[in-house]
Amino acid sequence: DEAGKEIWLDEFGQTRNTDERFEGKRNAPLNATQYATAMVASMNAGWQTNSIWSLASALWMNSKATSTEFVDGVLDHGFLPYLGNSSLPGYHYYMWSMIANYTKNGKVYQGVDENGVYITAVQTDSGDWTVIVVNTNNNDVKVSIDFEKALKYRF
Repeated sequence: DEAGKEIWLDEFGQTRNTDERFEGKRNAPLNATQYATAMVASMNAGWQTNSIWSLASALWMNSKATSTEFVDGVLDHGFLPYLGNSSLPGYHYYMWSMIANYTKNGKVYQGVDENGVYITAVQTDSGDWTVIVVNTNNNDVKVSIDFEKALKYRF
């Protein structure tokens, strides 16, 4: 920005929701879509980085709390599960790892957020392009992406 300061989004997280698409679980596939939407929206807003509340879910000793954040004493926000329950990462881990891997060290080009579709593009310092398209609709949506200049890549 003009002041030379970066803007970071720190410690955001997806809590449980009564929507049946969540199946009452943190690890429902829709959670990955919501995290991706938050990441694309923050990139389009000009934020330099964002991070989730916690990398791994954690057991709080001597707790059996269950609420919007806890399940049987486990703070259940992490990409990685509490190992006492599972060793498989959540759906949102795979979404985050792809976006983090393909958008590092580059310039973000603001995309659009309309009709439940969120788009942004990143050109890395090496000149490679990554286009992220997140569809939050319950059905397929036709998307067209136009660049001002022709790219040397085929899709």
